[in-house]
Amino acid sequence: MESRSWSAAQSYCRTYHTDLTSIRSKEEKSNITLTLNGSVVQYVWIGLYRDPWAPWSDNTTSTFTNWAPSDPNNYASAEYCGALNLMSGKWDDGFINYKNYAFCFTAVTKQTVVKMKLQSEADMHSTEIQQQVSQQLSGLMLSEGLTDFRIRWRKVQSYRDDQLKKQDEDGDCKTEV
Repeated sequence: MESRSWSAAQSYCRTYHTDLTSIRSKEEKSNITLTLNGSVVQYVWIGLYRDPWAPWSDNTTSTFTNWAPSDPNNYASAEYCGALNLMSGKWDDGFINYKNYAFCFTAVTKQTVVKMKLQSEADMHSTEIQQQVSQQLSGLMLSEGLTDFRIRWRKVQSYRDDQLKKQDEDGDCKTEV
């Protein structure tokens, strides 16, 4: 890993991970310092940028702050980026062109599987009907703000299919003697 400007570090994190890290608690700060304990790195870029300082670069907010006693001081009216000093565990504001290492995070995504059983007089194996139902379900999902989803059909043997199969095996009529 190489040291980069804050903008280049953010771009790298957004390309290969999720974003520069956000530190919203003492525990999150401790996790970072423990992760990098023993490295020769002194500063890492974090997701703070003066615009104002309140939201992190991933657009989350937090009331937790951990500035060094003299920071943020905006030295020379040009310190716009937040860095974590791994020696002190405190935040410093830094020049955008300083070269520090990036500390990225990767968001954990949660996958939810929803299974539905549809019963209808219509032929649910019909591609046309499946497309119509899929469009209606997609519209409902989008109206609820869900954009990352997949609808998949699975063919399940129905009771009617079982009866038709049994009739074919037994023949159409039974005659008792």
